[in-house]
Amino acid sequence: SIRPLGDLGEEIEVWGADPIALDVAPAIDPTRQVMELAALIRARDHAAGGVEDPARALALADELRKLLESAAAAEEVHWHLLRDLVHERELAKHWEASASFLDIVARYWPQRLRADGLADPGARRSGLLLALAAEWERAPPQRPVVIAGSTGSIAATRAVMAAAARLPRGVVVLPGLDAELD
Repeated sequence: SIRPLGDLGEEIEVWGADPIALDVAPAIDPTRQVMELAALIRARDHAAGGVEDPARALALADELRKLLESAAAAEEVHWHLLRDLVHERELAKHWEASASFLDIVARYWPQRLRADGLADPGARRSGLLLALAAEWERAPPQRPVVIAGSTGSIAATRAVMAAAARLPRGVVVLPGLDAELD
């Protein structure tokens, strides 16, 4: 079967004939994700004595969703270091406000997801890819596995590509690779 690396969906048997049981929480629905992030933003605004603006909260929630998606592409994100960074680097007060705002994704969002046994969509995708790479390391499939066209721009994708390259019948084809370059 042929599948895009990022298209894992909700299926647990993700890659061909060999079923793989992966223990990764289901993803929160994207609309619910934005609505719940907006609710956290409004609660934060209310607690700070600010104006609860639903339209502003939705716009900021969508920006946080994009930030979470970008963070899921990274190898590791240390959200908890944001507050210390402000003081260590003697950054302007608006950085402290930004770091405080990002507590929503650093502290409250993970708690919210855990309460319902859900995962952030990007984090789930990365988790599935990392679990797949670990499974291939543990029990290499004997069928051919070809990964073609990926640049490995996402850390979890790189892990799967590395695992596939080590398989007995694994091949990784990089796009636009000039084999003649030194």
